[in-house]
Amino acid sequence: MTRRLISSGSTFEREIGYSRAVVDDEWVFVSGTTGFDYATMTIADDVAAQAEQCAAERRRLSGLLAGAAQGVRRSAPGGDDDLGRPCRPAHEDRDRGDRAQAHGMTARNETPMRRFENPAVAAHFAGYPSDVRRRMMALRELIFATASTTDGVGELEEALKWGEPAYLTSASKSGSTIRIDWKARAPARYAMYFNCQTDLVDTFRTLFPNDFGFEGNRALVFERGAALPRDSLALCIAAALTYHRRRRA
Repeated sequence: MTRRLISSGSTFEREIGYSRAVVDDEWVFVSGTTGFDYATMTIADDVAAQAEQCAAERRRLSGLLAGAAQGVRRSAPGGDDDLGRPCRPAHEDRDRGDRAQAHGMTARNETPMRRFENPAVAAHFAGYPSDVRRRMMALRELIFATASTTDGVGELEEALKWGEPAYLTSASKSGSTIRIDWKARAPARYAMYFNCQTDLVDTFRTLFPNDFGFEGNRALVFERGAALPRDSLALCIAAALTYHRRRRA
C-alpha cells in the first residue's frame, strides 16, 4: 500500500500540519474546502461569492489530483460523479437562494461548467466583480447549452469582439454573433448584444415585451439583482444562432 501526501501550497498546511489531500492506495481523502481565496488571503462577505470560491478551489484541486493520483480507482457506485460529492454547511437559511445559484452554475450534472479555451475571454470574465461574474457565467452557459441542443448550429467559437465576450457559429455559419457584457459605467445592468442590422431584437420585443429590458435594436438588458428569464432567453439565443440558416431556407 502506497500513501502520498498532496499539498496545495497553503501556509495553513505548514502552520497547522495537514495535507490538502492524501492518496492511500486507490483511495483519495480530501480536506474540507472553504470559500477562502488563497491568492489574496481573504474571504468574501457575500455567501454566494464564497460558494463560487469553493468551486474554484475544487477545480484547482482536481488539477493537483490529476497529476498526483495516477492509478486511483476511476469508477464509483453512482458513476464518476460520486467521486466528488460536495457538502456545504451554512448557518443562515436566508442565503439559500444565492448559495443554490452559485452551486448550480458549477456543479449541476446536466450543465457542467465549460472550460475557457480562449485566455483573453477567461481574463475578461475574471475581471468582473464576483456577483457579476456569476451572472455572466450563467449567460455563457445558457448560450453553449442552447447551441448544443439546436439543430444545425454545431460547435461555437468563443472570442473577444469589440472587447466583449462573443459567440460565433464559425463552423456551421448558421447564425448571427451573440455578445455579452457588463459595463462599469452602468453597474446595475448587464446585457446580451445582437447584430443591429438584423430584426432579431425587434422580434424579441414583440414576443417577450415583459421579460427583458431592451436597448434599441441591439441588446436585451438584465437587471443585476433580478432572476434570469431562462426559457424565453433560450429561445432568443436559438433564433440568433440559426438566423442565417433560416434566411437561406
